[in-house]
Amino acid sequence: MFTSRIRKPLLGVGLLAFFGLLSFWLIQSNANADNCASGSFSSSCNEIKCVGETLHAKCKTISGSRVNASLDNYLSCSTDVANCNGQLRCLCGTDCPSGSYAQSCTCCSVGDKYNPQKEQSEKHLYCMCKNKKGKYLDTSLADYLSCQQKDGVYTIWNDNGALKCDK
Repeated sequence: MFTSRIRKPLLGVGLLAFFGLLSFWLIQSNANADNCASGSFSSSCNEIKCVGETLHAKCKTISGSRVNASLDNYLSCSTDVANCNGQLRCLCGTDCPSGSYAQSCTCCSVGDKYNPQKEQSEKHLYCMCKNKKGKYLDTSLADYLSCQQKDGVYTIWNDNGALKCDK
């Protein structure tokens, strides 16, 4: 009799502790998922996870399907992280080079890419630019820093969905 009185309260305390820990773990999991990264991508991506410095999510494409997307070193993004047709990109914002391309291109980002011929890294510009049919195409411009400037503005333009410049 004495042991059954002790077991019931211990069982209750044990269940309370178990559910308390479970609730804490679920709250922490959701908080970590929601707070691991922010940006406009969160409106069109779900299943957002951060593993180390890599952001993972399932993101919508223009066609409406969902694809796995990831962005390495997302913590180094100083501007918006965006979903660009199922690809996560750290946008360059005001750090983008100037030029008329900005009127018909979106989701622009800048990145370093090694050029083995020159044995050095070059700055590349990546965008989605509209072609004459109104379709957005992924395009890039290698070594945009070598493009000519006129009155402090780079001569970079959108040529039917492809980035071009005078060098």
